[in-house]
Amino acid sequence: MYFLSDNIDSEVLNKYSVFSLKFHLCLVYFFSAVGKISTLLWYNGLANYYVLNNERFMLFELPEYLLTNSVFITLTTYSVIFWELTFPFFVLIKGTKKWMLLVALIFHFFVFNYMMLYNFQFLFMLILVVFLTDFELIRIYVFLKKKFYGIFRLGFRRRFLYK
Repeated sequence: MYFLSDNIDSEVLNKYSVFSLKFHLCLVYFFSAVGKISTLLWYNGLANYYVLNNERFMLFELPEYLLTNSVFITLTTYSVIFWELTFPFFVLIKGTKKWMLLVALIFHFFVFNYMMLYNFQFLFMLILVVFLTDFELIRIYVFLKKKFYGIFRLGFRRRFLYK
């Protein structure tokens, strides 16, 4: 790259870039939770009631007994705050990283489904990849290839080879 001096190693620059993405994402989650705590609806545990009962935004409906269950609403509201507060710490621990990333994917899928923030949530789901090592990414790729390769190959044959 012509704009970098010769004494800057591209691998070091890459590591600092990935660290910067991780750090900023952790800040976003943490301060999002801090902001939610200071809001009355989140503090009282009612925020998810209004989100989940707004039919205009949802792609899929939840069962009525969940939408009217105050324990479910309060538990999910406080769970979001707890998860966002603890994400920056537990995602850095090797034993809890996978679970925190799984919860992050589920969380963003539900926000995708119930708030119509499609591009924003898709971006957040994709950026979670920075928390995975190269080895973990290869394992995910091999797993997905084993599970779905036959489906994609069959579709390719039907579409292009048998016309």
